[in-house]
Amino acid sequence: SSCSSRYLQAHDFNLILVSHCTLTNMMFCGCWPWQTATNSLCGRLATNTTATPPPLQNCTEVSGPSLQQAMDVPEITQVGATDVAQGARATHATTGELAEMHKLHVLEALQGKSVDDARGWLLGDAGRRSVLQWHLFASLSGQQVERLSDKEMEAVTFLCSNQVALEAFLLSGGCPDWRAAAGLLADILHESPDCGNCDYSGFRLQLAAATALCFAEGETDPSMHTEPIDPFFRFRNFCFAAEAGMLLVDPCVLRAWHWRYVVGSWHSDACLQWATEHIKDELKCPEKIGEAARMVRYRLENDNGVSVHEGLRFYDGQKSTMAVIHEYGGVCGAVSKFGASACQSFGVPAMPVGQPGHCALIWRGSNGEWQLENDCGGWGQSMMHTGIQRTWKDLGCEQAGLIPIMERAQSMHSRYVASEILRLMALLREVANPCGVDSCEQMGLLADAIEQCPFNLPAWASLINCASGGTQLDLTVALLLSRIEDLRAETAGQPLDLARFRPVLASDQDRAGNVVDGTSSEWFPASDCDQWLEVDLEGVCQIEEVKVQWWGDYGSKTSLKVLSRGPHGELCARGVNEKGVALNGWSAWAGWEEPTCGLRLELGNPCPDCFGLNKRYGLRQLQVIGQRSVDMAEVLRPQALVVCWAEYAFCSSGNAEIQAMRFVREKAIDASQMTSLLRPLRPLQGGGHDIWLTAGTPSLAKSTGKYYYELRLGRGLGDPQIGWVTTCFEQRVQCTGEGVGDDEHGWGADGLRNCSWFAGRQAELKWPEAWSAGDVIGCAINLDAGEMSFSCNGYWHPVASLQFNPQGRSLHPAFSLRGDFTLALDSTSWRFAPPTDGHAQWSSAGVDSGGVAGLPRPRG
Repeated sequence: SSCSSRYLQAHDFNLILVSHCTLTNMMFCGCWPWQTATNSLCGRLATNTTATPPPLQNCTEVSGPSLQQAMDVPEITQVGATDVAQGARATHATTGELAEMHKLHVLEALQGKSVDDARGWLLGDAGRRSVLQWHLFASLSGQQVERLSDKEMEAVTFLCSNQVALEAFLLSGGCPDWRAAAGLLADILHESPDCGNCDYSGFRLQLAAATALCFAEGETDPSMHTEPIDPFFRFRNFCFAAEAGMLLVDPCVLRAWHWRYVVGSWHSDACLQWATEHIKDELKCPEKIGEAARMVRYRLENDNGVSVHEGLRFYDGQKSTMAVIHEYGGVCGAVSKFGASACQSFGVPAMPVGQPGHCALIWRGSNGEWQLENDCGGWGQSMMHTGIQRTWKDLGCEQAGLIPIMERAQSMHSRYVASEILRLMALLREVANPCGVDSCEQMGLLADAIEQCPFNLPAWASLINCASGGTQLDLTVALLLSRIEDLRAETAGQPLDLARFRPVLASDQDRAGNVVDGTSSEWFPASDCDQWLEVDLEGVCQIEEVKVQWWGDYGSKTSLKVLSRGPHGELCARGVNEKGVALNGWSAWAGWEEPTCGLRLELGNPCPDCFGLNKRYGLRQLQVIGQRSVDMAEVLRPQALVVCWAEYAFCSSGNAEIQAMRFVREKAIDASQMTSLLRPLRPLQGGGHDIWLTAGTPSLAKSTGKYYYELRLGRGLGDPQIGWVTTCFEQRVQCTGEGVGDDEHGWGADGLRNCSWFAGRQAELKWPEAWSAGDVIGCAINLDAGEMSFSCNGYWHPVASLQFNPQGRSLHPAFSLRGDFTLALDSTSWRFAPPTDGHAQWSSAGVDSGGVAGLPRPRG
């Protein structure tokens, strides 16, 4: 039938809509009792389409469920309950207006509820339905869509009357064009009218949602099929194959997200049929189907000498169908795409993935674990292939490792749905109060979402962004510490791999990061010189065991010394390797009691590798097993606390956990680099438990004008030197015991030792009282006059001033200390006034905070 006949005409549509609502005894949004009047709805949309409740109260209890703020909303005028679709058609309501109405309904439903009642409502059927329906209309209104067509409204009506369909549509990895997906879903429903009437646990509903989402993206490779792939034929063909028992998996265990990587095959339905007839029988099982890629001959030229790099000329001008690839052969791209389509033809989710200079494929094994085939780089180097639909595309992440993470989220589906409801509630609150939302309130909801399902990466991404942009740093840190301590208690006794994704420095830096990415990818220097590799554990740790996996037979040939680096930078030998390790085997050493901040491996006795690759050394993995310091506050910024939380959430060694930890860490580092003006200067990796830190804001260096900032001192204060440094102040990897004022490039005040520092020299500067935790140190500078002044809690000490020769140099705020601190750069964050009205703020970026602990100063 033609596309126009796949959906009902407008005059028939209202009857179907009423039937849907009557059967469910619900109105369209699924939350309000059925009413026939539409006037109240029309008036609401016409007169109050932008109504927004006032901002919620600040978060005051950061350690428990953070839903109280979502309930303390003022009374909202009752929205007239009616059939949304009929109301929208009668008043020509836009998707934005419909989203606004659903938003107000959610806020109204939470009004006056206790914390437990609010959580129960949000995670119950009514709350889930209401939040997801708001998200549906908000997603549609986010595109250039004002009003839905009859066909689109029909699909939306069906989704809102069927909770399973709504979850399958919205929670299966996202879609760049929700309107197109809704239209395709309406067409599929008319093509297969029994789809919406099947049992809610049936596969046809999941398959229909997947087909609509997949083909809405429009991603394909036209060189692999002669005619466009028809989504309706594909849907029908897989329905038939599933019902006939022709698939290698139980179709009812696949959710819409899985089906997307089945129906998304780039090969035609005729090719997929060819595969079911020509794949070797011994490969037609869930454990081996991915190995069908090996049926393709690896060839650089065809029989006529045409290079594979000449495109379809290699195939004598034919499309690269599965039969043609099988006949002609090809290189990695043809091999992997053939293997992926072979899997998909039997209902096994699969996709090609890109690796450096290579194309591999991933496929879902029988136990739900995704496997790599035709692999040259491991998961750590596997990226989404060009043209493949993306899971969580909005995250901007290219890692193929998102696939096993989503697999884990889908495997705990009810908790994943609950997690998404809480995440969306945080987003709804932000939409409701774009200028007044409480970042700590949002973080509480996002933290709850992560606890529901740690594999919900959008929740982690939102939490990191919220932690980076929030202003209530004390509450933010307290909330994160509370969640970390809760998780530490739950995982008591389970050690961490402290080296996973930590910074690595090596004599041969190329591929050095592979030893800590958990993927067994190689680090294999080719030099005949002795080699070394050092991992910064980014904090004080207790080491229980050190394990090294060798590449090839180097475990029986290479000499290796294991050394630990202590809080003061000292190295201590911990062991050497015993020869006779098996191929790709492990060496292990027991831990020690002394606190450790880094681990160093020193390798000697270079010799050729057993694979003939002209290498001289080879390691696959370094694991440092143990526990982090109990004091979790000793980090430079909230993003580091998020990473610490993820370290406990993903402490096991499964692939999904490794890839999730990688994502969170990289996201946190990116956010920190983008949002934080404060940088560690000595040491460059920031502070561990016993590191005396020097930090500053080099991006804010100025050479003229008058400026002021504040530094709030926290617990553990020791040896402060607070002031400014020039842009010539040298950054150093290690802590050297020299900070602000210890050379000619810095000036600092010290309220514990009653002195000032410049060029390493002390000058007496006696304060009425010694500085202590809670004090606010004010720092004012006149770059033109060469004057520096310091205050404590707003009191400008008459003798607390320094003269310096500006010489046109550029300076920026900097300090050296032990203990917790908060840096306030902009005027809205100041607690006290500068000495004169003419002093400007260094930046409008707000505050930055951290906590460090350092070693005792050599000076008394």
